[in-house]
Amino acid sequence: MPGGLVANFPHLCTIKREREVRTEYIGMTRTVETIAADVDCFVQPIRQRDRLEYDRRNMVVTHQIYFNQDYELDTNYVIVRNGKEYKVIAYDEASAGIGIVWKAMVFYTPDEATA
Repeated sequence: MPGGLVANFPHLCTIKREREVRTEYIGMTRTVETIAADVDCFVQPIRQRDRLEYDRRNMVVTHQIYFNQDYELDTNYVIVRNGKEYKVIAYDEASAGIGIVWKAMVFYTPDEATA
């Protein structure tokens, strides 16, 4: 699709998938693999109105991230931008007359908040 916002998202991010892998001693360990790097995206904080809607569903969502292609994300994925990790909570098509886009609803917690 030539020109327009959909073809020119202002941010770059990396998409990673988290998996639990069985260790040789029958335990489990978390691994993270990079699925795609330097992906065009658009990261935005969600509006207060949207935050309240997700709160009603007991979902904590802080940002939405738009993509111009479908990465088939689910809750096992993390999106990284500028060193910040955003955990995917929900993912769906979000087209609205400007072309086909996909939207990940994500949760971000600064490292300082979890220390």
